[in-house]
Amino acid sequence: MDALKSLKLQKAAIMCGFAFLAFIGIGWLGVGHFYAPAHADLTLPETLQYFTQDYAWQNIWGNSCIIIAAAFLCPPSIMLGLYYADIEGRRPVWSIAAGVGGLSIALIIFMNGCMWMSCAYRPWLEAENVQMMSDFAWFAFLLGWVYLELEMMAVTIVSLNYKNRMIPRWFGFASLVGGLVLMGAQGIAFFQSGPFAYHGLMGFYMPMLVWGCWFIGETVFMLKENKRRTQELLAEHPELAVAAADDDEEE
Repeated sequence: MDALKSLKLQKAAIMCGFAFLAFIGIGWLGVGHFYAPAHADLTLPETLQYFTQDYAWQNIWGNSCIIIAAAFLCPPSIMLGLYYADIEGRRPVWSIAAGVGGLSIALIIFMNGCMWMSCAYRPWLEAENVQMMSDFAWFAFLLGWVYLELEMMAVTIVSLNYKNRMIPRWFGFASLVGGLVLMGAQGIAFFQSGPFAYHGLMGFYMPMLVWGCWFIGETVFMLKENKRRTQELLAEHPELAVAAADDDEEE
């Protein structure tokens, strides 16, 4: 019974990934207006107006959502590391690296949300301070591609070097290709306009697309693995299904 309950709790942890996606997609990108963020090449007065007048409340509410999303990212990141550790076996260094990468991203986006909210929190701040906080938040958010890269390359290494029923080999190759696309985010350190700026196609939109697609894929594969383990457990111990049904009726 404890094993079945553990699998149910693991499923709940994995499902937190969909809550994370909702808070990012609807809250941060949608409500926060980060689907069309402030351009890196705005003048100081334009940047100040964007954060303190034009989109002040959107910025605060949207980044409140990304802060909540950071918490929801932790459980599925831990589950990713645990499920991969079962595949990798003893001393699962790459599985640990995948989990640490996900937790690092959670911490980064939490700090990003705090920095962006600070841009609108005190509207009487000097434009230079608002611009500096915005730049720092964007640099931390997008240059943090290295931690997502670590997570994705760990998945590639494990899926291509160990036979398993959870992650297909094609997803390992897809993670490798996606990791190469992520490198475009490094361009924000060199450009304030164009596709590699932090409001550009290669600097922002493509890395976000890769992250979203990869995260959805991993979440779906973990749910399938959880379902497979549950079915195997019930097939081996059919009395657990009866006991679980009795518990549900009592509740």
